Amino acid sequence: MDEVKVLELLGCKFREIQGSGCLLSLEPKYEEVNLPDEVNGVKVKTVGRASFSNRKIKRLKLSNFLETVEACAFSNNELEEVVVPRNVKYLGYLAFSNNPLTRVILPPSVISIDEYAFADTNDSLVIVCQENSCAHIWASTYGYKTETLIEEKFNKLYE
Repeated sequence: MDEVKVLELLGCKFREIQGSGCLLSLEPKYEEVNLPDEVNGVKVKTVGRASFSNRKIKRLKLSNFLETVEACAFSNNELEEVVVPRNVKYLGYLAFSNNPLTRVILPPSVISIDEYAFADTNDSLVIVCQENSCAHIWASTYGYKTETLIEEKFNKLYE
């Protein structure tokens, strides 16, 4: 059985499993959260279930190595815009629900988005994505407004 380490660093709980990191929680509540790319040399690839829910977060910068945002990870905050990093593949159930979101940028790396990932957000929410990407198909299927960009313009969003 693999060893599971839980670290606490600057009020942030972090779990390491098989050389991959998962952020578990953040105390106290901050309006602006910048998630680290690494903790003690371990890449942060997952934000755990409900890790940052109900925190009154207004601004968020996600880890560049992030691949998974689990269920309810950022639900019930005050986020208006989210830029999902280029490596993210999965957005879980209610991941960003109950936020006043108006704009979310989803990269073509995303291959799975739960139907309710952005439930109970702003009616004017716009999903910015590449045409025919998983994000584009998902947004169209569930009635979200989209802004599609060609790859060159999309890449400029991440510079």
